[in-house]
Amino acid sequence: MTLRPGDAIPSLADLSITFAVVDGALELEASGEKISAAGGANFTVTSEKGGKMAISVAEGTPVEIKDVSGNIIVLARNSEIKITDTGNKTKISVQKGSAIVTTSSGGEPKTVNAGDTLKLSVPEPIPVPGPLHAAIIPVIVPESSVIQSQILQESCGVSGSTPGCN
Repeated sequence: MTLRPGDAIPSLADLSITFAVVDGALELEASGEKISAAGGANFTVTSEKGGKMAISVAEGTPVEIKDVSGNIIVLARNSEIKITDTGNKTKISVQKGSAIVTTSSGGEPKTVNAGDTLKLSVPEPIPVPGPLHAAIIPVIVPESSVIQSQILQESCGVSGSTPGCN
């Protein structure tokens, strides 16, 4: 099927789907992973039992996968990985080819080759502090700086022809 920009990807009953990005870019989400690919990419996403997902890239441009923790995996052409999310860890197993992994905590990107496995910890959420109470500091104004109010009356002009002036 051909999808145009803005078209929704229909729900599929199959456990596997292959994408060929002819022109432009494609962004999709599968099992909590955000997958981005540019024109020329040809890749397959397969759902497996136990919260696992496999992504394989055929010939063409690399594919980027961003997991829920913010870790980024760039999958080179002719490569395949399996991703397993266990709640507090993400396990990346390279089945074929290689992938470059950049963790959300920073640091140098790591190259993971076929047969290697990388376990990434899910960062702990940053605690949000409770409501902050502003300190109430009484402001004391010295009596000498208090301005007395005055009642002003309408003034009359110099000439006696202004109505209402005596």
